[in-house]
Amino acid sequence: MNTNLKKALFTKLAALGVMMLVLGTTTTWAADMCFQDTPYGNVYVGNNFSFPAVGTCKAFNGYLLGASGCVVTGTACSTNGEIRFTLPFSCSGFTADFDTVGTSSFHIDRFNADLPRSGAGYFLRQQSTSIGVSGLFAYEIQRIPCPSPHAPQ
Repeated sequence: MNTNLKKALFTKLAALGVMMLVLGTTTTWAADMCFQDTPYGNVYVGNNFSFPAVGTCKAFNGYLLGASGCVVTGTACSTNGEIRFTLPFSCSGFTADFDTVGTSSFHIDRFNADLPRSGAGYFLRQQSTSIGVSGLFAYEIQRIPCPSPHAPQ
């Protein structure tokens, strides 16, 4: 190959590489993030969610896995090493007998979120009939790999 052709090819490849680098850093796709509480086993799925930057808050939109018709929305706010979640939820037809609403609040260690007992919280649940159990329930929580498949039901 002659020298001019090599230079032109190198210049085009370098420009393509820089463009891919710029586009790659500006376009980020968040995957779903899942959390499981213990001892209840609830799995919270955050659609396209990632932890917010330190000192900021981010919307959490998702659902409870395996609980038909349970929508979870709210906010996650970050401090230096901790993420705090406030997640109101609403479950239509949670069982055949009742609907339920409530709020789940928890904090989790940003750097050790995948470890057991990396976070703790509680949920307050109110059901629409006297058949169900309402109250305040404490739990431990950790981030888990989202089960596959994990589509809302």
